[in-house]
Amino acid sequence: MTIKRHIVLAIFFLLGLSSLALADVQNCDTETMKSVISENANNKNFVVIDVSPTVSYESSHLEGAISLPAESQNFEENIQKLDKNKSYLVYCHKMKWTPKAIEVMKRNGFENLFASAEGKEGWMKAGNSVVTQTANQLDTKSMKKFIAENKANDNFVILDVSPAPAFAQRHIDGAINMPANHPDFEKNIQMMDKSKTYLVYCFAGRWTPQAITFMKSNGFKNVIASSEGLSGWEQAGNNVVLGDAK
Repeated sequence: MTIKRHIVLAIFFLLGLSSLALADVQNCDTETMKSVISENANNKNFVVIDVSPTVSYESSHLEGAISLPAESQNFEENIQKLDKNKSYLVYCHKMKWTPKAIEVMKRNGFENLFASAEGKEGWMKAGNSVVTQTANQLDTKSMKKFIAENKANDNFVILDVSPAPAFAQRHIDGAINMPANHPDFEKNIQMMDKSKTYLVYCFAGRWTPQAITFMKSNGFKNVIASSEGLSGWEQAGNNVVLGDAK
């Protein structure tokens, strides 16, 4: 991690957690967060908490995480049901809710806390997996059938959320590209018709959960996720549109 990034993260937590004794909270970047989770895989006294709004959690979350939305009026009441002797790793999607959750938990006597400094967004951008809970997920066989059935449906869109160079190299026929790694992705999807049905995929599943999260949290209700991505599509022998890899 660069010195500049360290400074930015430090400023963020000083602002968000200014009323706390920061020495009592272990702030974790994504790499450290992954190590902490791995080291505590079999530790029954270690709990991962997603404090994002429910819709974000239901769209995707870290495996094993429990949902306790910090936006809830009952958040402080709900955390009283937790064992204060356990250790908790707290995260949300974009860091909006983590500082509030940490502050409330510290105020209520929780001492063993880890705070994610980059959230689920940073976790996914680093290529780590999440559990996707979309309304529908399709394997390659079902995906092929669904595309064929909707070939003449103007309200059906195949959305490739891979980075632009990957899309240019190869993609499913008829797909449009809207890279989930683009900083304006969330703004760009606002220009899309939310009443349409979207089949979302990327090459190997790295970007699909992030795209689904944004779309679900922005009011897209008819969103279907490819569970095997373009990699599974090609391995099954299906055709793709080939382009210039440059």
